[in-house]
Amino acid sequence: MRYFAFTVLGLVLLATIGYVVLRINMPTAKLSIHAVRPVGTNVALELSHGETVSWPVWEFAITNSGRAPAAMYTMLLVSKDGKSIDIYRPPPAQLRVNSSLAPGQGTNACIPVPPDPAVWSAEVIYETSANPLERKLSSWLKPVPKLRCFLPNNSPRFARNGWQSGTNVITAP
Repeated sequence: MRYFAFTVLGLVLLATIGYVVLRINMPTAKLSIHAVRPVGTNVALELSHGETVSWPVWEFAITNSGRAPAAMYTMLLVSKDGKSIDIYRPPPAQLRVNSSLAPGQGTNACIPVPPDPAVWSAEVIYETSANPLERKLSSWLKPVPKLRCFLPNNSPRFARNGWQSGTNVITAP
């Protein structure tokens, strides 16, 4: 019985060490997003329920400090009452950011934000394509789908800047 316990402990330790080594050596993307400054212009947006609003535009810096390229797109989270959150993808084609960032690369994105008193947070959602080793492990784990979530590049990730309020933009009436 004692040998069985040591065998199980050894297998668990081997699996843990294998996972740690895999996780450390697997190249993944690591994106960050930060508000840079208000651009000073407004954009007229038509919301989903038909209302047209004028929101000021902010510039955001998005950087990839990871070791793999990432496909990404931007979103905006808005809370008008402090309890519920609305999610907006910037609808104007000239402001939408659907692109890819190579490792060490950065880009700027212009995103409309709501005027006061709402609080908002910009978010970038990104995915890294799996390398050959990860694809092979993923195919081996198909019978146990819950284990596939432990692979580094299995699902989309997100980066968000802090919640902000105010627009710091003075616009003419």
